[in-house]
Amino acid sequence: MPLVKCQYCSRKVEERTLMRHYSQTGCLQQAMASSPSRTKCPRRRHPRHLSLAHPPSESQPETNTHAPSPPSELEETTPSAGERLPSHSESTPGPRVRYPRVCLEEVPDEGDFPVHHHVTDVHPTAGHTLPGIFETTWERWRAKEEKQGTPPWGEFQSLEDWTFARFLMKSGLSQEKIDELLHLEVISNRTRPPFRNKYEFFKKIDALPRGPGFTCETVSIIGDVLDANGARLKEKVELWLRDPVECVRDLMGKVTLRNAMNYRPMKVYTGEDRKTRIFEEMWTGEWWWDIQDKLPKGATVAPIILASDKTQLSTFGGDKTAYPVYLTIGNIAKHVRRQPSQRATVLLGYLPVPLKNYEVFHACMARLLQPMIRAGKKGVPITCSDSRKRLVFPLLAAYCTDHPEQCLVACSPENRCPKGTIAREDCGGLRTCWGRAPEVTLAALQEVVDAKTTTERREVGGHSGDILHQLHKGVFHTHLVAWCDKLMAPGELDHRFMSMASHPDLRHFSKGITTIKQWTGKEQRAMERVFVGVVAGGVNDDRVIVAARSLLDFIYLAQVPCHTSETVTQMTDCLKDFHKNKAVFSENGVRGDFNIPKLHSLVHYADSIVACGAADGYNTEYPERLHIEYAKLGYHASNKREYQKQMVTWLERQEAVDIFDSYVTWATLLPTSALSNLHRLEALDHLEDSDQEIEDPKFIATGSSAEGKSSTYRHTSIRIAKRAPLLDIPIPVIQQHFGAPDLVSCLNIYILRLRASHPSLRVFPISPVDALNVYKRATLVVPPSALGIPFWEDRIRATPAKVEKVLPRLGMRPFFDTVLVKTPARSRYRYRVARVRVIFELPVYVATLDPQPTLAYVEWFTEFKATHHPSRMFEVSKVWRQDANLHQFSSLLRSGELPTLLKMANGQSCTEFY
Repeated sequence: MPLVKCQYCSRKVEERTLMRHYSQTGCLQQAMASSPSRTKCPRRRHPRHLSLAHPPSESQPETNTHAPSPPSELEETTPSAGERLPSHSESTPGPRVRYPRVCLEEVPDEGDFPVHHHVTDVHPTAGHTLPGIFETTWERWRAKEEKQGTPPWGEFQSLEDWTFARFLMKSGLSQEKIDELLHLEVISNRTRPPFRNKYEFFKKIDALPRGPGFTCETVSIIGDVLDANGARLKEKVELWLRDPVECVRDLMGKVTLRNAMNYRPMKVYTGEDRKTRIFEEMWTGEWWWDIQDKLPKGATVAPIILASDKTQLSTFGGDKTAYPVYLTIGNIAKHVRRQPSQRATVLLGYLPVPLKNYEVFHACMARLLQPMIRAGKKGVPITCSDSRKRLVFPLLAAYCTDHPEQCLVACSPENRCPKGTIAREDCGGLRTCWGRAPEVTLAALQEVVDAKTTTERREVGGHSGDILHQLHKGVFHTHLVAWCDKLMAPGELDHRFMSMASHPDLRHFSKGITTIKQWTGKEQRAMERVFVGVVAGGVNDDRVIVAARSLLDFIYLAQVPCHTSETVTQMTDCLKDFHKNKAVFSENGVRGDFNIPKLHSLVHYADSIVACGAADGYNTEYPERLHIEYAKLGYHASNKREYQKQMVTWLERQEAVDIFDSYVTWATLLPTSALSNLHRLEALDHLEDSDQEIEDPKFIATGSSAEGKSSTYRHTSIRIAKRAPLLDIPIPVIQQHFGAPDLVSCLNIYILRLRASHPSLRVFPISPVDALNVYKRATLVVPPSALGIPFWEDRIRATPAKVEKVLPRLGMRPFFDTVLVKTPARSRYRYRVARVRVIFELPVYVATLDPQPTLAYVEWFTEFKATHHPSRMFEVSKVWRQDANLHQFSSLLRSGELPTLLKMANGQSCTEFY
């Protein structure tokens, strides 16, 4: 092991023990004293990410531009009404990590959205803080440790011991395997952890600080079956629950969520005229603003978002199920709520699972949420993550469930609308559906007793849109796909899915869709991306195409992360277009009526988005993902007897490890802490070198998603491999295997154009005996849009067929993707479709004439014809006369899939495309 000399005490130690030497001696204090601002430990620098457009040469010095310091958290910086909040695109970009790829350039994209300055009106009486500065839970822990002179890792002897304990808890090892590992000689004699067996290990884990604790209550159920004595049988079930107010207190006080927290409702507009409203996060909707008007001045609303769903615990057999209930708050940005690692959603409890007893569900939910009644009326003081105390009113805002559970919560039959009181026979149209209210439900029940009637109607929220079950699995897959399949010839739908052209971002159903046995939601989303192209040309009536296209437009608009008033209006228009053309299914005997609750639920999406923000923040896919951490893993770690108690114990230990690990990371990054170590300096140095910013939480509500915040690029970038994988490929081989017969003539024409700008240079033309370096693929990095859609990578492939001599079935078919290419301004559409055949770089003696030596050999399709009216897609076809050209990658806009118009098997034999 090489020895490293300490630069402060000149003592030589092993390199792997340098960190321990710094933490156990006074060298670190000397280092901090010698540098009042920052002390950097010697380490190898990570390469910085260079600018995409102009990478600096090695002789140019590196510069690091820092953003201005954010305002102090102790100052009240509430923006006034009409104040313009800075966009994240205006921030100064920091250095970025360089990848082992060459970024050719940034390409100006005329299709990009301009950078808008959003105008925000903040509610004037919301989110006021109480006088004074208060310590958060972590700050109290750290102050106590500094007073006692103990390190942040508590009872563990060192940071390495804590890291080892964390690994044991997160590795998924059973208790027997943990005990077996600790008894290994290499662990007990060399590593020497502070625990010798599993009992000592779990004793230390149980001593870690925890979040809100669980309690178990017994619920007695009186059945309708009589025993031998004629009395009704009783059953006792367990209800595991937490205090929801304490869960809200824990979430609002998380220091790790400080930059993702908001305490005031806002009205965000796209411009100074305040005509177009933006709906993204919950605080940009109408519900929070209206509720704030009804609360006392200075109150802070904590919008409660609940989610519940039964899940199967046993895998191959058995009837073990769990009924978890999750809780989160709308103060947290939705992109953070969707990340399980952020722990922004907590488990509120486990409901009992009796058979067909709806009263038990309502009784248990009433007990579960009982502490919220007083807190919602009087408010509770909570110390928030910004060290300010506020009077918080936790109020139920949304309930994320699928349709059967929505009906269970609303006391509604499953063939009715759970959100409104519309009759079943009226669910198939666009009639107004008045919202349900407790008073209306109680009055309807009272009618049975005293025959009274009520006419009170008012809109209430609660149930949010369910994108997964209502749109993907319900309206699209269960209904639209089935209807279109009946209108086509037998097997035609499968054949058309199989004949779709290949694209790297699309799933190719090589065996059709009827062979799929397990549907998870991914399959439906893949089908939606090509379904209009599948239906176009497969049915005789254009109204079917219009109905399918309108419904798919609605589904895609419903998933937009950032809505505006215009997109909400477009959703309503799409729904109207579908209802105008839905009669074609009845006329052809496919569907008798359209009184389908899931189809009717589309009427409520626009109102839900205006009230509570974009629908992607309330998708049931996230609660189903949480079943893994909060139910399934705990069950599999138990012995399957009294498993709920063991699941709670396992979950509490896992949460304790997560909380303590986040605290240790936070505490070791504090620059003012008296007890430090090498980890803090390395982490701080890493933060300085990375492109992370410390964002002020007051500026989060500007209507941009998480991914869009971290970037300021407004142009498409091109990335390609640093070295071509196919070197010195003879041109005849390229012409034969890549299908580029005119490569030589196109190259010589391109070289003649280059020589026109360099007449003094002499360049020989390309001949068939020359060789080229060929790439297999390139990537277009497309910037985020104004609708909150983040960066995505658009891959372009150009690979020939690969034949395996031993097993021919393992060979790879060719992939030559299509792209949109800029054309001269005199063209009608300024874009044209082409197929990329070869991606190559110019020879060295020619590359000196061209600053962009990587080219693409493309084959043209015809120019865009008139738009196909029912599908609103352009029609193109192959050019029978060989028409090819060379283009720089700066002229490539996007790759694009070409759904086939005819019933041909692949793009080589098809003639017309959309």
